Amino acid sequence: MAAVCGAKPDRPKIVVHFHNIDRLRGRLALKLFGLADKIEVFMACASPQTDFLRSYLALPESRILVHLDQTDTQFFTPGPVSGDKKRQTVVSVGLEKRDYRLLAAATADLDVDVKISGFSKDAKALSQAFPDTMPENMSRKFYEWPDLVQLYRDADVIAVCLADNKYAAGVQGLLEAMACKRPVVITRTQGMVDYLAAPDIAKVVDVGDAAGLREAIVHLQKNPQEAESQAQRGCEMVVNQHSSEPYVDVLAQKLRSI
Repeated sequence: MAAVCGAKPDRPKIVVHFHNIDRLRGRLALKLFGLADKIEVFMACASPQTDFLRSYLALPESRILVHLDQTDTQFFTPGPVSGDKKRQTVVSVGLEKRDYRLLAAATADLDVDVKISGFSKDAKALSQAFPDTMPENMSRKFYEWPDLVQLYRDADVIAVCLADNKYAAGVQGLLEAMACKRPVVITRTQGMVDYLAAPDIAKVVDVGDAAGLREAIVHLQKNPQEAESQAQRGCEMVVNQHSSEPYVDVLAQKLRSI
């Protein structure tokens, strides 16, 4: 659309949000359609993407916006645990760039229920994310929105287990968990650096580190006061910095400036 509209003599000003442009197909499209001359502002929700755009297209700072993602903090809120919860629960949400093989390895012999909200009709996506055989304590299903909120609230620990990536895969799971004031363990990826800059908002482990993931989960389980303090800091950060209202305000301000 930017290429078509940008070719008009009286073209509108164009702002584009890029999700995962730093790959071969994206590089070819940027050059083939001459998008550096057709787009006023290049946005992304992860700095590795804007770093790439700045370098690849030689863009000035005035045409770049790192616009960190948001979540609905009026929908995802803290709340009571389900009355029928039987034992401690580790929860994980999403499929994009997820590594549930890692989560299975870290939790298979723990006395916890591992509940995953991750559904797709794409068999390849499921096979890439999940182990061939899931441990007995691990389950996966689709959760409707109200049930998803309750799933977060029931979690003793939220685990955001990621394969490395340069975009913000996993960000919604992180922000939603924090908005529900739950303690988080997350994989450190290039794309999540912007969201983990604040101190002590999550336990952070390396990509592929099953032992580190297990240790972080067990530590939060055994130290509930520390887990609660971490969850409180994360919740405050999301409400203050990643709710929908300031997100829209920043976008509106940028649009008015071009």
